[in-house]
Amino acid sequence: MDMKKFMVLITCLLFGFYSLFSGKSFGQQKVLNIAGIHQLVSDSKSEHERQETARNRQAQNTVNEQANKTLLFKLKDSYRLLQSRFSFLGMAVSAAEVGLNASPLIAKIVAEQSRLYDAAVRDPLLLPLVYQSEMEFVVRAKDLSGYLLGLVLSYGALNQMKISDRKILFDHVITELQQIAALSAGMVRLLDQANLSSVLMGMNPFSDFISTDKSVVEDILRNAKALGL
Repeated sequence: MDMKKFMVLITCLLFGFYSLFSGKSFGQQKVLNIAGIHQLVSDSKSEHERQETARNRQAQNTVNEQANKTLLFKLKDSYRLLQSRFSFLGMAVSAAEVGLNASPLIAKIVAEQSRLYDAAVRDPLLLPLVYQSEMEFVVRAKDLSGYLLGLVLSYGALNQMKISDRKILFDHVITELQQIAALSAGMVRLLDQANLSSVLMGMNPFSDFISTDKSVVEDILRNAKALGL
């Protein structure tokens, strides 16, 4: 019931009471239940406010549901892209000299990303956080893939380098994968041990992670909080 209809209803009620008692004597008019009329008006107003609150709440729920659906579609796309990037990385490290050390790290990252994705699908509250973290992993996987591809294409030149120099180049791949794995493991620990409200208030679950990547974690949490508003 909108405000216009509400005012019309109140006017009709008051007019009805006036018509009912207007033809009676002054003594009869004195028994008119003024308190009852006020109570009726108050009850009608309260009912109107309850209906307005219910409509507003339903509208907000609809908006939230639509936002979650949109974010879920984005999460599915980013997850497919992430799987594709790490699949390529798996082939690239096999062609390079780091397959023995890199392959287990890639397998671990893929498994943990699968856990994060499943958790977000089950609980829409986790969607902003998991989506933002996946986007970070997609970018890192892309950069590392480009680096590895460059190494593979330059294999002839690499063979002419000192073993120690070549090792520095390939060790960078392992270091980067270790950092990605640490971030991924931190996200899993976050979902396993921390409550969501603490996370969205800025909690850092990577206290044992190297300081150079703390800004990455803070960006993920900040962006996730913004997406959840």
